Amino acid sequence: MALAILLAPQCLTMIPDIHQWLSAFQLPADISQATEFTSLVRSASQYLDLYQHFFPADFQQSMQRNSRRGLLPLPGNTYTLFEMQFLHLVEKHFFPIPEYVFDDPCEENRCFGVPIEPYGLSSIYEYGNIGDAVVEMDLGWQLLLYLTGELQGAFFDGTFDPPVDDVLDLDIGSGRVDRERLRKQCEEQKGPLSFFYLAIAMVEHDTGTAWLDVTYDMPIDDAMWEREVVEELARQFRASEEIWEKAKQFVDWLEEDILHHFTEVVNLWNLCMDVPHLNELGKAPQP
Repeated sequence: MALAILLAPQCLTMIPDIHQWLSAFQLPADISQATEFTSLVRSASQYLDLYQHFFPADFQQSMQRNSRRGLLPLPGNTYTLFEMQFLHLVEKHFFPIPEYVFDDPCEENRCFGVPIEPYGLSSIYEYGNIGDAVVEMDLGWQLLLYLTGELQGAFFDGTFDPPVDDVLDLDIGSGRVDRERLRKQCEEQKGPLSFFYLAIAMVEHDTGTAWLDVTYDMPIDDAMWEREVVEELARQFRASEEIWEKAKQFVDWLEEDILHHFTEVVNLWNLCMDVPHLNELGKAPQP
């Protein structure tokens, strides 16, 4: 596959002096170097294949305009012109590409797999002090962390004036919330409250989308540059944008009237708590 693309007629015509081009690459001195070079060739072929598949018009136009450009990055370079064009098109039409790919194109930063960085709420969780990240969150998100037990009431000392501070006295169940039940209950609500379950999914990194679920501590490093993977990631990014927007609507609504709206949220949360199955007599079984 790798050599098939690189040796296609339209590609061979782009190497006017093949001896000079090959001389830029020394023969591998050992198995490790040979493996690295093979990986580079395979990676370059994947980029070209995806460029041609997803953006055929741009690909053909670029091939015609840049017929003397190489198809493999020379030693010391990270990408070829065509690969950079492809990455910019992916960012424009499919999903974001991390800034370092364009701003720090050192050889070690070549993306052999699809680079996925946290998006939305997850993007504030960087390496370092998680507490600092929580402080930077909007109040609505902080209340959700309190609801799920990630924050204690003491975190909000001095935050609320009476009677809003009564929200910290609300009885929040200690059981496990059935997420499917929560989703169904939310969908029966009107307005932004119906998006409550999406905000919870974001807090718990359980949205089913790569960009909202990935964290800096738990990165995704097995997404390959393959057609099906790119298509699926593009779909997931569109879904993540929709989830993020709806979750923000919910948080904005929550902050509009914290006393009453958070009370509604807690009641809905408690309603979805798992309870022990009742026996035939209507009593909870003894442990």
